[in-house]
Formats: sequence, C-alpha cells, structure tokens
Amino acid sequence: MQYHNKKLSLGCSKLDEIINGGLSTGEITLIFGERGCGKTTLVFQIILRAALNGEKSLLIFTGPNITLKRLELMAHRNWSEISEKILISIIKNFQDQELLIDNLEVYMPEDVALFIFDSITTHYRAVLSEKSEENIALNKQLNRELAIIKYLTVKRNIYTLITSDITSPPRGLQLQPVASQILTYWCDKILRMEKLIGNRRKISLVKPQSDRSCIVRIEEEGLINDEHL
Repeated sequence: MQYHNKKLSLGCSKLDEIINGGLSTGEITLIFGERGCGKTTLVFQIILRAALNGEKSLLIFTGPNITLKRLELMAHRNWSEISEKILISIIKNFQDQELLIDNLEVYMPEDVALFIFDSITTHYRAVLSEKSEENIALNKQLNRELAIIKYLTVKRNIYTLITSDITSPPRGLQLQPVASQILTYWCDKILRMEKLIGNRRKISLVKPQSDRSCIVRIEEEGLINDEHL
C-alpha cells in the first residue's frame, strides 16, 4: 500500500523550518533535553495543534498528573471542543510500559493520527542497575518497544513523537539522550533542546546530521519564535 506523506506543524514556524515543515507521517521524531527545558510544553503544543486540525492523539505520559493541567490551560477556550480528540494514558513503572507497548496495536484506536510518549526513558532509567547483565535485559526490552512503535508508525502512517531526558556527558561532549544508541537507531529525526538565559531555548536538528538550529521562547501559550533574533 502506498501512503501519502503528510506534515503536522509544531506550532512554531522556526521549529517547522529546521525539520522541513513539521512532523512527518511514518516517522518517529525524538526530542531530548534536560528536565525543565520545555519538552512537555512542546508536546502539549503539538497535541493541541493536531486536535485543532481535527486529528486524534494518544499520549503516553510518565510525569505527575498535575502537569497535565497545563495542557488544558494552553488550550484556553478551545478545550471543551477538542478534549475528546486527546487520549491520555499514565504509566507508573517500566513493567506497565512493557505491557502497554507489547499490546499497543490493540490499545491504540484506529483513528489515532498522532502517538506521543513523554518520556520513553523515565521508567527505563529508574530501573537501570549497576549489574550489566540486568541492563542487557532492559536494553533488549526498550529496543523491542521502539521496534513495535516503529512498526505501527509505518503501518498506520501516523505521526510519532517521543521524548527523553539526557545522560551526563563527559566534559566537552554534546548532550546525549538516555539510551542514545537505541533511540538514535529507531528515530528518523532527532531534536536537542537546550536551556539558555531566562525563557529562551535553543533547538537543534541532530539527526539527520545538520547545522540547523533556532532560538525560541517559552511563554504561557507554548513555544514561540524569538523575534529579537
């Protein structure tokens, strides 16, 4: 079957420019950065953009429940008309994550156009051990989860977005996502978010390798272009 590649705007023109117009169907996009850099705000912004376009989203969420209130606040008066387009599942541990992803093809409604996992490495990181043999099993499981997500992304021709926190790199090296080798292998596009002064953020395209980047600001309504640049 031949699928038509579609685009979904990230809700910020500078961001859209660096990834050729937005998220693409049939692809996994990864956004990674340190905690508090704005990943979840961008996730909510993209979900709202999809809902306003009439497209349904499934969000797998690992953060605190109170954070989800921001999604409703960002929607403002549109919340009552678009909330039915947004499905949310909250998972509390890596075992729940394993069960959900293993059954994702059944769990995800056929009319979902956007699948988001924020963050796919939260519970994985929490159970990492100092024993390498235990981590091998965890890595195999995470790799299998990404393979399932990739399979469904292509099969259903949907937009898929995942997020990850960062590891602590050696001095002088660039920030890397948790489980970087696994995520880099399965993700088609990768964006790195970095904190600057105040509410400004630098977002760079690191896969495919590129020198594309932009500076944005985090405001109450989400990420917007920094008009001072």
